[in-house]
Amino acid sequence: MADNAHTLSNANAHRLSYEESIANGGATWRIRVGYEDVNGTNYTNSNDSDGDTVTLTSISTPADYLVPEVWAVVTTAFTESSGDGTLTFDVGTGTVDAFIDGADAETAGPYIGALGALPVDATAAGKDKGTTSVSIKIKMITNTNKPSEINAGELDVYIRLIDLSGTAP
Repeated sequence: MADNAHTLSNANAHRLSYEESIANGGATWRIRVGYEDVNGTNYTNSNDSDGDTVTLTSISTPADYLVPEVWAVVTTAFTESSGDGTLTFDVGTGTVDAFIDGADAETAGPYIGALGALPVDATAAGKDKGTTSVSIKIKMITNTNKPSEINAGELDVYIRLIDLSGTAP
């Protein structure tokens, strides 16, 4: 299994305006991942049956932050050329699956992660509150296929990120 790292461009992350935030359930950021971000030609593809992963790094949090809500919408189901594998995704920070774990990227629709849409315990295993800036990461996981076989799909990750330090990211 090969793990490939990639930093998303600034164009992938969009800080939502007040109106967009209200329309999107209070989210402050939208991070868009297209199939082009996952099937990079410079990625290492293993030749075993374990599949590969692509870890995408996006926005950084402020030094003192709270993430009370995270959800995702697969707007276009991801597909791969061989048609016989599965693709899932995780969202988190240091623990890449802290927010969303093992969601199906091959089925269009919404996914509410571990934090859900309800207030959460801000001290729960350090998953959603921090005092050091960290990056938001999205990990795409193939079970048997190579990232280069992914040929369609789009995912929007919505994050409600609160700056507790008074410094906007």
